[in-house]
Amino acid sequence: MKKFVYTFIFICTLGLGACHNGSGSSVAEISDADTTTLKHCLDSATVLFQNGNYEQSLVMAKQALEIGRALNDTLNISDALSYVLSDYQQLGVLDSAITIARELIELDKIDGDAMLLSNDYNNLAYIYMGNKQYDLAREFIEKAIELELQVEPLRAQSEKAKKYLIFRDELPRTLVGKVAFRVLEEEAEQELKQS
Repeated sequence: MKKFVYTFIFICTLGLGACHNGSGSSVAEISDADTTTLKHCLDSATVLFQNGNYEQSLVMAKQALEIGRALNDTLNISDALSYVLSDYQQLGVLDSAITIARELIELDKIDGDAMLLSNDYNNLAYIYMGNKQYDLAREFIEKAIELELQVEPLRAQSEKAKKYLIFRDELPRTLVGKVAFRVLEEEAEQELKQS
């Protein structure tokens, strides 16, 4: 255990030094050569998040985000936004999590990956549910379902039906909506056709 703690401290110290760009230059002056710094920030955010240090992970993820934006590196911007989002969720700062989730959705729309976008919508739905904004939660889970049904109809029906069962149990019954029942009915029909 002692070895793990020392290793963890070393990794975080290395990451902190790299993320602060020891040369004293501002993030705006970062060049392509500084992608290593970006990766150190993301690696530090990962280690810190996995160890439950969400405040420090948030600091590292925000620095990675700032560097990614300076480099116009959309892949790492997306990764950094994902960590910022997760940190805010863990810290219970749901309004900020919603803002970041919406920014991530806009970025992933550009990429055009329907499954990734569906996952973003699903995450936003869960945040809204945690924030007791049930109508918005339902709106975004429906968007997630529609995208997944287009890409992987059979798997999506089963997975989303399970998610809807969770929503059904957690949301007031009046908010369950037609899509949940349609997905469950379609899944049942598919299972009957296969047997």
